[in-house]
Amino acid sequence: MALPNIDNFFTLTGDPEMRFTPNGAGVCSFNVAANKPKFENGQPVKDERGYTVNDRTLFLPCVAFGQLGEMIAEQAGRGSSVRLVGALETQQWEDKNTGEKRSKTQLVVDLARVVPRRNQNQGGQAQGSYQGGGQPVNEHQPQGGGWGNNPGNDPWASSNPQMRDEPPF
Repeated sequence: MALPNIDNFFTLTGDPEMRFTPNGAGVCSFNVAANKPKFENGQPVKDERGYTVNDRTLFLPCVAFGQLGEMIAEQAGRGSSVRLVGALETQQWEDKNTGEKRSKTQLVVDLARVVPRRNQNQGGQAQGSYQGGGQPVNEHQPQGGGWGNNPGNDPWASSNPQMRDEPPF
């Protein structure tokens, strides 16, 4: 059963696990977390150090297929910030040992960007560039557009190699 699409920034809670099916298709499994800030009077609540106070945290298992999964496994790790777009899906099955009905809801990722980490030695400048993934190789494959599919429309791309680490604004 497919649920609504998700488009949000997340933090990986562990390193991605890359596996391959018998026919060679890549499957990347990983877990992420996202925080919901606490608001009072329409403003985010800050602690004594000026950090936003979180109201609650969502933990979500994810899966990405094909080149997209391989990109995530290569470029992201525990603590990495990622922007993910995908659909929530709930799988249901019967436990072979107990006969109990089980279910799992996970985010099936269609698009992903690994957010570059800031390098302390470069005065807080972003290190690296935004990386797009390939198309997932499964029934969830978007039919057109998407990140990494048309380099001519990539706002993060630059013809000037010195500007590749900087956003276009």
